[in-house]
Amino acid sequence: MIKWFWIVLGSTSTVGGLLVLWSPLPLGLPLLLIGIPLLMKYSPRSRTTFVSIADRFPILRRSLQRLNPPAEEAPDASSVEKDKKPTSGDG
Repeated sequence: MIKWFWIVLGSTSTVGGLLVLWSPLPLGLPLLLIGIPLLMKYSPRSRTTFVSIADRFPILRRSLQRLNPPAEEAPDASSVEKDKKPTSGDG
């Protein structure tokens, strides 16, 4: 139920931002900056749409990568072995 509230709020904010973006009121960009991240977080369909649009424009792609950095991968066993120092037999 709450997920739908955020989707409706994000959709309303995005559409409202698009409508007043060209008006002299400075509300369009802040509404878009509120609505688009809400939609990307709670709606998988809109996330895929925005990502496909961002793939066409490098500036948007870089902005999305800054917002959502890639997850760190676990180190391989081979890289862990390379980091180990050889121990001497002196004990």
